[in-house]
Amino acid sequence: EMGCDAEYVDDVHEELVCAVCHLPMLRAVGIHPCAHAFCEGCLVAPHTGVALQECPTCRGAIGSTAPSYAVRNLIGGLTVYCVHSHHGCEERMPRDALDHHAATCGFAEVTCTHAGCGATVLRRDLKAHVAKCEWGLVTCPKRCGERVPRGKLEKHKAEECVKRMVECEKCGTKRKAEASEEHRKR
Repeated sequence: EMGCDAEYVDDVHEELVCAVCHLPMLRAVGIHPCAHAFCEGCLVAPHTGVALQECPTCRGAIGSTAPSYAVRNLIGGLTVYCVHSHHGCEERMPRDALDHHAATCGFAEVTCTHAGCGATVLRRDLKAHVAKCEWGLVTCPKRCGERVPRGKLEKHKAEECVKRMVECEKCGTKRKAEASEEHRKR
């Protein structure tokens, strides 16, 4: 995984920017002996997954790597905008708090929880959407016990519900659909 492409409130000092991905470092690691720092993920060859053997900056041999906690702390304290600012979120926070905020932000796009719907709405609007969603299951008011998608309730009541009233083709009387088969046999 390469650097963090969050939108920073202020310019990021060049020493905190990875020379490989050109983004503020994500999980910064320092190389020994040259002391250059990079994103942890940028020190792995992208196609092979094998750790690089030489420093991407000076081409010196990489003896070892270790977390660069000073760089991580500096980057973690930088102020960023919410990743959902394009949907209207105006929150600003330290980079270290971004993932937690993004996971609960009301301006994040989420998918409706009803099977069959697939609508994408903002998290803050999900409750209202779910309450009126055509795919939300509702109980038939005719007390047949069926739960049907809200958008198919009228069809169910008119054509499928066993408690709907139907007219006998022979005698013209009306009775519940569940009793009509027994009535026709007479």
